[in-house]
Amino acid sequence: MSRRKLTLIIIIGIAVLAVFVSLYASGSNGKGPAASLFTQPAVNSANRFMRALKAYDHTTAYELCTLKFKAQLGSPQKLQDKISGDDVVPIGWLVVDKRVSGSRAELEGTVTFERVREGTFSMTLENEKGEWKIAGYDFTEK
Repeated sequence: MSRRKLTLIIIIGIAVLAVFVSLYASGSNGKGPAASLFTQPAVNSANRFMRALKAYDHTTAYELCTLKFKAQLGSPQKLQDKISGDDVVPIGWLVVDKRVSGSRAELEGTVTFERVREGTFSMTLENEKGEWKIAGYDFTEK
């Protein structure tokens, strides 16, 4: 192999490596083209939790929580009492910021509650036995 071909192969290799490094770096903070590779599974779990709350399926929502958070909540009925008592049944939502660090994810977004009231939400998820589970949430009406 000629020296010129070897130089070209090395340059291409460095360029490919630089692209992968930049994608990884931009994805690690929840932004950029590779972000969904790291954050999408956590977002999917959050969406399942929100859909369960919207459908008044508090048993499913409860089952999507970490063991520690389930202990704090107490039961599906107590989760229902909290959501209903705080009057924060979500009917629509959009995740606008997402960060994953190891086995923990932090999501933030906008939410529309029943009776078309706008608000924000934050949610913490933890990877428990290979599944992203809800470890806490906060709903705030604007």
